[in-house]
Amino acid sequence: SISDPDIEWAVLDNGFKPYPSGVVTHAAMEGLRTIVNREKLEPSDITSITAEVDERATDTIDESDPQNAQEARGSYEFCLAAILREGDAGINEFDDEYVNNPQTRDQMEKINIEPTTELFTSGSAEASYGSRVTVECTNGTKHTESVSTAPGSPSNPLSEPRLRSKFFECAETGLSKERAELLEETIMALESETSLSDFAEQTLPS
Repeated sequence: SISDPDIEWAVLDNGFKPYPSGVVTHAAMEGLRTIVNREKLEPSDITSITAEVDERATDTIDESDPQNAQEARGSYEFCLAAILREGDAGINEFDDEYVNNPQTRDQMEKINIEPTTELFTSGSAEASYGSRVTVECTNGTKHTESVSTAPGSPSNPLSEPRLRSKFFECAETGLSKERAELLEETIMALESETSLSDFAEQTLPS
């Protein structure tokens, strides 16, 4: 039974990715997202962005000049450019046309990636993939934000409103808003349900 109190569900130990890219890019994206939204910065306000990242992450991905959406998922340069343009990055940005848009390419030119060692450690078996982001503005000011652990990981969970927003962004690619809302209600009631039949039916495209 789903509601059996003696059962521990491993799904609760999983993370939830806030961005549709490689998890190693997420801390840098989160750092820039925080700065851009906190300081209310536009692309024209920024001259350069430097992201210090764990060198293990750059060993994992190396797509500095992505040509399509698939390659962009492993590109720090693209991921940060999307954050800079939009203040966030989601499904709509990971699109071939968006990747090759001249405005995106212009912002990618501002990105500098600096691999480093032992800057961030998680203190556990969980990979931290931390990053420190520094933004230099046209008015001479600098803003720095450190994110020690990838957002959405068990040690750095997403807020409930942000998780719900991510759910609807994904669900509404195949479901109507009404069906997505009904599916959310079903998911939130899973602990008290004994059958997954409603859940399975509601995930079918509408």
